[in-house]
Amino acid sequence: MKKSVFAVVLVMAVFMATTAFAETRFGQKGTWVVGGGADLNYETESETTNLLLAPSISYFIMNNLTIGALLSVDRTSSSKDDVDSSIMGWGIAALVRYHHLLKGTLFLTAGAHVGFYGVSMSAGDNDASASGLGFGAHVGPTISFGGKFGGYFGAYLRYDSKDFEDEGISVKNKPIGVLTELGLFF
Repeated sequence: MKKSVFAVVLVMAVFMATTAFAETRFGQKGTWVVGGGADLNYETESETTNLLLAPSISYFIMNNLTIGALLSVDRTSSSKDDVDSSIMGWGIAALVRYHHLLKGTLFLTAGAHVGFYGVSMSAGDNDASASGLGFGAHVGPTISFGGKFGGYFGAYLRYDSKDFEDEGISVKNKPIGVLTELGLFF
């Protein structure tokens, strides 16, 4: 985890150094943004691996404010105590973000999403599924590069909350992590 955070900070520093004084259309009303986020975690104590992919599309309805939608797919697997288990999750959510311009092409981004999520779980011979509402929030720096058309990179501290019951199982998932995101704007 420390290595991935260091890599994100290094990439952000390079982008900041090369684009700090450039003009960008990112953040301007009428701009479309298509991107995708990813988060990969491995916890040694519980021998658990988690991969999250979250593509999104949004539109600047006014300067610095986007609304949009995101899809999320995540897979968690564990093999602790000779029991293999896996969780497959999915979701569709409404997304809103505010991008505060700090300097040049560097923004401080804060966002939130709310939507419908589901999970399917398997542990040994037991299978179950559940679905319900979930929400989340994230905050962190975003760097844009390019002019009228271009790209962006963001690294966000994220929090998600999924708390629902179905088919006799209870899902109480409240992870905190780092979401890295790449995308295009036009």
